[in-house]
Amino acid sequence: MGCGNRQVRKVTDLKAELEAVNVKHQNRKTTHEDIDYLTDLSRCAHKKLSWQKQIASLQKRTLIVLENMARLMNDPTNPPDEPTRDQMVQSLQAVQSIMERLQNVKLS
Repeated sequence: MGCGNRQVRKVTDLKAELEAVNVKHQNRKTTHEDIDYLTDLSRCAHKKLSWQKQIASLQKRTLIVLENMARLMNDPTNPPDEPTRDQMVQSLQAVQSIMERLQNVKLS
């Protein structure tokens, strides 16, 4: 579950970095200062794009894991015992919670 938490932390750090860039460059007066601001914004945009790609990949992999777990839980020839089933349900709930957190993280 650490991967989802890292992603939330990444986006939180990126939001803070973007706010810092805006504060740092709020009183631009010259073309050179505009260029510095745009360069810093571009750096943030590249990080945001990388984060979005990682989230898309994470969502695809999560879907595959969830499908595999559902198949295992519903296997008529070799069903999991009750403790294993309970652990699987807890894991699925944890995954769902993290994916919801990622969905709710907004990046301007």
